[in-house]
Amino acid sequence: MQAGVWLDEELYEVQGDAKCTTLVPGGPKRARLAFANKTGGVFSGIKIYIGKKKLNPNNKEYIYLLRCADGSVYEQLEHSLVHLTKKCATSEEALKREQATQHILICDRVDRRAKELIEQGVLTAVTEEWASDSLSNFYLMGLESYKVQLRRRGR
Repeated sequence: MQAGVWLDEELYEVQGDAKCTTLVPGGPKRARLAFANKTGGVFSGIKIYIGKKKLNPNNKEYIYLLRCADGSVYEQLEHSLVHLTKKCATSEEALKREQATQHILICDRVDRRAKELIEQGVLTAVTEEWASDSLSNFYLMGLESYKVQLRRRGR
């Protein structure tokens, strides 16, 4: 207001996030440019399944943020996984198509149906921090360090 003109936003962009476990510099700039160029959100083309009852800050806000970043969010986990399992079982081509699509399950632990899809290479189970860090950085974080470990029988 003092300058009387629009100033360059880049000089005033946030440089980090207290909750982000891995900082990738330039997140606010990437988000601003993606919005300006209408290139889509960080979760564009990704199907995200919610398998956790309590998310941080809360489920409604978390899911809202995922959708704002162009994520396709599925909240009814059991129904969604049954549908995905049936879809994969229809043909070898359908299985390959679903393997080529990124299906992400946000959870703390993996149930039997999700485990089958993970073993088929269709689904990846990650902690909620994966999405939070991806949003904070406006950069799709690698899945490996956020993966939820499959529990073995007898444990």
